[in-house]
Parts: sequence; structure tokens; C-alpha cells
Amino acid sequence: MAEQQIFDAVATPFTKGVNLVEASAGTGKTYAIAMLVLRALVELQVTIDQVLVVTFTVATTEELKERIRARISCARDILRGLNKVDDQVLRDWAATIDQPDRTIELLNLALIDIDRIAIHTIHGFCQRMLTDQALESGQLYDTELVDDTGKVTSQLVQDFWRSRLYAMDIRYCQLVTSCYSSPEELYRSVAGAESLLAKLVPEDVSFTLACSELETVFETMRMWWSNHGNILQTHIEPAIAKGYFRKDFALHYPRWLETLENSFTLHLPPHPESLQWLQKEQLLVNLNGNKLRGMEKKQAFVADWPLPNLQLEGYLVAVEGLMNALRVELAMFLRENLNKVLNEQTKMSFDGLVTEMAAAVTGRNGDTLCRQIGSRYRIVLIDEFQDTDSAQWQIFSTIFSAGGHFLYLIGDPKQAIYRFRGADIFSYFAARDRADYHLTL
Repeated sequence: MAEQQIFDAVATPFTKGVNLVEASAGTGKTYAIAMLVLRALVELQVTIDQVLVVTFTVATTEELKERIRARISCARDILRGLNKVDDQVLRDWAATIDQPDRTIELLNLALIDIDRIAIHTIHGFCQRMLTDQALESGQLYDTELVDDTGKVTSQLVQDFWRSRLYAMDIRYCQLVTSCYSSPEELYRSVAGAESLLAKLVPEDVSFTLACSELETVFETMRMWWSNHGNILQTHIEPAIAKGYFRKDFALHYPRWLETLENSFTLHLPPHPESLQWLQKEQLLVNLNGNKLRGMEKKQAFVADWPLPNLQLEGYLVAVEGLMNALRVELAMFLRENLNKVLNEQTKMSFDGLVTEMAAAVTGRNGDTLCRQIGSRYRIVLIDEFQDTDSAQWQIFSTIFSAGGHFLYLIGDPKQAIYRFRGADIFSYFAARDRADYHLTL
């Protein structure tokens, strides 16, 4: 990793390659971006359409465009000798200019062409490049961009539910439906994991192996009940009769017992809630505090009761493993089929734009595509870089990290914890390790 240096908006020289600029909240990140654009126009003599800025939201693109326009205009006014601009950083920068007339001319041209500056969201950038370079990227011309894939996703979830559960052993199918009563409920447990931009952990989980493990621990639990169940009942039922348990426990106990007996008799793994009352912690919580005051007395009351602590813990873990295996299967099914169905309908999701772009720059025509896109821009500024995922970093690094570009990655690594925005701290670390220069505001 490159040695960290302080970024000076006026004096830090431009360097080709990957420049990582870490900027905490309140350090003037947007100001720094506008200053970099201004300085690039003058010091590198790039034209305004050779500047690319990528940020997170559409609203931010508009704000950045206005900030850049204002910075260029203010710099021009200072060079013209106008005193109305109260910006000491701009004045310090203007004092370094050797040819003010030539610089004013460059800034005038930039302001005339300001609408040609490329300021995009990541999705806007990918859509523009895939459309402009349709032949190289393999993108269809008439693809419709959709922001709501809910209908397609819902249909796929229904397909998965029918194909997976209808063919499942009745023992495990009953357990699954007791935990997830509908396809929609199962999907809610994995919502978002269908995106190829999301990191799926773990990926390699075997449902068959999970069933085998559940079968083993269920049999262990069943044998425990066969050997100790009656003894436990001789402790619990008199205690209920004497009021040592809370009323709600006493009310539900017969149903729990019946469910347990049926499950073990029919060899049907029960829902975890049907067994949780057997946990020592649950029994202690449900003891009547008016009869047994203090935890010490409660502990002593159940001290000689036979309880399936290890057996029950193993069963609960196995059930969770089975449900996770099914959830992973659903997530993988959606990841494999969502974009396929959308492509058949000549549609594409916003996440699909990024994954298609990442595939295009590394695909068969990737070199040609990267050269064509790379030739458009000389300086590239990636704002809110902490929100970049692995696919987005692959796009930027493949196109702009070589070939003489000035690539600036600007963000706050502390905000990369915000997974709801797609943040991927591992991508940030990868970029930081790749950076040629490490700067901080």
C-alpha cells in the first residue's frame, strides 16, 4: 500500500495511476472534487468533455455539476481581477497561474461546454457506455431499463417453491413450511441476495448434507425423549398442579407435549418452537416468582430434572442449518435466473447494468471496449468510493487504472459499513492496496 500523504487542493501535483483520497465527513470532499476539475482544465489542459465524475445519486450529480460550474466561474473572476469572490483557496491557486489570459480563455471554453461534462451515477455511466458501445459490449439496442424487478422475482420464487418443496421428503417439507408458511415469507428471508452485486456467504451449502445432519440429531433427540421424557413429565406436571409455573406455560404445556409426542412417534422433525420449552433457561423464566423467589431457588428446584441441553442445542443448530441451506439455494436460483428472464424480455435491472458492464470489460471484446471508453476521458473522479462494490471496482480498475489516466478514488472508509447502500469494505481494501498514491483530506 502506498504511503499516505496530505492532499492539498492547490499544491498536490497530478499523478497518473490510481490515487486514493480518503476524506472524512466535513473535510471538504465536494470542494476538493471541484478543485481537481478546475486544476485539470488548466494544468493538464484537458477539455471539459474529457472529465468523468461518477457519484452515488442523481441528486449528487446535479449538485456536483453546479459546484464545478461555480468553481470555474469564480476562478475566472479572480483571474479577471474581480474582488467579489471570497475564497482564499481559489485566490492561492490563482496566484500560481503564470498565464492568466490563456487560463481565462480555457475557463471560458469550459463554461461554454459545461453541459458536456460527464457526471453520472454508476448506473448512468454503465447504461451510457453499454449503449454507446453496443457492438463491443454485446448489449441489445432496444433493452428496457426497469427499476422494479419484483414481478419477475416473485414468479421465480413461486417456481422455486413448487419445484423444490413439492419434490422434498415430507418430513423436511413439513418442517420448512412450519418455518416459512409461504414462498413470499421464504423470499423475505433472502431479499436482496438475488443481486449479483451482493456477496453471498456462505455460497457452498448442501441441502442434502443438512438433511442428513438433521436426521442424526433428530434421532438423538428422539432417543433422549424415549429414555427421559416420562421422568421429566413426572417433575413438570406436579409442579404445574401446585402453581410453580406461570399460567401461560401451564396453558400451552399440553399442546407442546402432544406436538412433541406426535413428532417423535411419526418421525417428523418438529418446529424449534415446539421444543424450546425444554431448555433449562426457558423453564427457569417460566417458573412462578411468587412461589420461588430468586434465581438460586429456581435453579435448585430444577437441579435434578433430566433436560436435553446438548441434544436440543444440536437439534436447533441443525434446523437452522437446514433453513440456511434452503435459503442459499433460493438465492442461487434467483441469481442464476433473474437476469436470464429479464434478458428474454429485453429488460435489464439497475444491478444488471453494472454486472453486464463488468462482464463486458473483461469479456471477449474487453480490450477494445476499454480502449474506446478510456480514450474519451483523461481524468476520472469516483466520488463516494466507499459505496463501490467489487463489480464497480472491476469496471473502473480495468478501464482507467492503466493507460495514462488520472484516476482519483474519493471516499470515507468509515462509511463502508453501510451495507444497505451496497458498500463493500473488501472492495475498498482491494482498491487501497492497488492505489499508487494514498492521500488524505
